[in-house]
Amino acid sequence: EIGSTSGYTEDINDFCDVETLHYYQEMQGKLSQEELMRKINFGARDIPRRPFAWNGEQGEGYGFTEGVRPWLAYSRRSGEINLEKEEQSEKSVVKYYRALFALRAKLRVLRRGVFKEIKNDENCFVYERIEGKQRLLIVCNFEKAQRIYGLAEGELLLGNLQKTARVNREYAPYEAAIYQL
Repeated sequence: EIGSTSGYTEDINDFCDVETLHYYQEMQGKLSQEELMRKINFGARDIPRRPFAWNGEQGEGYGFTEGVRPWLAYSRRSGEINLEKEEQSEKSVVKYYRALFALRAKLRVLRRGVFKEIKNDENCFVYERIEGKQRLLIVCNFEKAQRIYGLAEGELLLGNLQKTARVNREYAPYEAAIYQL
């Protein structure tokens, strides 16, 4: 919700998820401790469930709670990545998601439009939402920068990086954009 990092822990006691704890017990001795914890940190359900920090206050609560220790540990970067700081930043994850939700509320095509897949591979996901005469193009680039061409040009409605309004161009890692066609 606020762009908090997932973090990494080498201590199985930092996990509460029963499935993770059973997996740990089952795989002990079959994998090295380092490999086992790497796999657990990659796929455990508790990683994205960690409470996020409301502010940068040091201590157990980070503004989330007082006097009660949360069931899971906070991210180690909670002092620098927290809701209070996100609210102050012009280019924050929080502000981007608010703009995305506002656009979704405004444009019925985002909620009800027919889905049409354009491109789907390990590097990107491109699709259209169509309702009547309204067409949106959504481009979601993943891990690596790449050039995406051959798409209809449109007007940029929202982007997480907003480099340029052109559709056919190089997209940065983790860049997403919504265009009105």
